[in-house]
Formats: sequence, structure tokens, C-alpha cells
Amino acid sequence: MKYLLSVITVILLVGCSSSTSWAYQFLKYNDLHYIVTEKEVESYDLGEKLGEVKYYLEEEQNSKDLSSNIYPKGTDFYEINGISSLEAIAVKDVEGKIIKLVAEGE
Repeated sequence: MKYLLSVITVILLVGCSSSTSWAYQFLKYNDLHYIVTEKEVESYDLGEKLGEVKYYLEEEQNSKDLSSNIYPKGTDFYEINGISSLEAIAVKDVEGKIIKLVAEGE
């Protein structure tokens, strides 16, 4: 019985921990959330640099412009040739991959 009570207590403590997780990985630019996809962009499709991440968000909170919950401060992001930046942008990740991010709701 004591063992069962200990197991239940541990489960409750773990289940009620204060750690939070984001619903999705994103970068916020011009008040739009761009959701990270698994699609890679070819370097020749990369357009003009739009900016860089200014704020890395470690905890779930209200995001501000130029913030990301996945890309570190200083990460550059770009237009994708032939696609409006209101639809999608691209990020060069730390591994050198160019990843497509799509505007939330697109």
C-alpha cells in the first residue's frame, strides 16, 4: 500500500509540474507567426534577407516581433523567391539547412 501511494504521488507531481511546451515551433515577424515545416528550400530560391531573430523564447509566453521558440538570437530569415512573405519565409538553421516556415493560417 505504501508503495502504491508513493507511485501515485510521483505521478501526480510529474503530471502537475510547471514545465510548459509550445503548441508549435515558430518565428514571429511583422506580427505574423510563421510555423516551422519539414520542407527544405533550395539556396537559389532564397530571396532578400528580411531580418534576424532578436529574442529567443525559452518559456511559453506572449511572443513579440522578431522572436522564436526554436531559432536562437541572431538567426537570419529570408524571402522565398516567387512566394509572398505574407505566405512563407525561410530560415537558415544551425546545420545550414534552409527551412520553409509558413504563415499561421496559410
